[in-house]
Amino acid sequence: MGATGTVTAHPDLTGVGARTPVVRRTWTIAPESRRDGTIVPLLTGIFGFPWRTATLDAKCAIVERDHGSVGGRTRMVDRHHRVVPDPDCTCGIYATADVDARPAALVVRTRPVASGFVALSGRILRAGTTLRAQRAAIVGPLAIDLGRPPLAAVALMRTPRPPHPLRVTIEAGAFKVLWGWGTDRTGDWLAATAAALADRYGLEVTRP
Repeated sequence: MGATGTVTAHPDLTGVGARTPVVRRTWTIAPESRRDGTIVPLLTGIFGFPWRTATLDAKCAIVERDHGSVGGRTRMVDRHHRVVPDPDCTCGIYATADVDARPAALVVRTRPVASGFVALSGRILRAGTTLRAQRAAIVGPLAIDLGRPPLAAVALMRTPRPPHPLRVTIEAGAFKVLWGWGTDRTGDWLAATAAALADRYGLEVTRP
């Protein structure tokens, strides 16, 4: 998938050479439970892989069936790539070279997200505007977005009073944005989440 390439850094970010392109990435914001019972926001990949710090090294373990085991029995074996990302796999840290991409268009409906910029390093594979990297570091700033409304509300978006985010709750271990026509009560959640993400990742965080 793709070939190694370079990407022009975002014009607002300086000091980044061609070997560490700065490109856009979107994360889902998820709740993380601490041992003391508190819940803090955590950036995760769209499919839930956690970013507990501002830097991440990609890893890949492909689980395969070993048909050559003794007695003809099948057993599962981990196959680790020597270098990640592998051209014949989907592993790696994903980002887009389209620095103007709208984050809400890339994620699951009703989930709050954050978008920002990452500096990629190590092995980088590119296919169109999609990149997969060996390592990434969030260089900010981060912007919180309350995402897209549920499909049931899409048909109503062209009415004189389209639905808007009302509040953020936790359901099934994930943050969920509730949409409707009542009073917007997302302000406290946005302020607390922006402050917590800024403290956790050491970055500037903006909110709607």
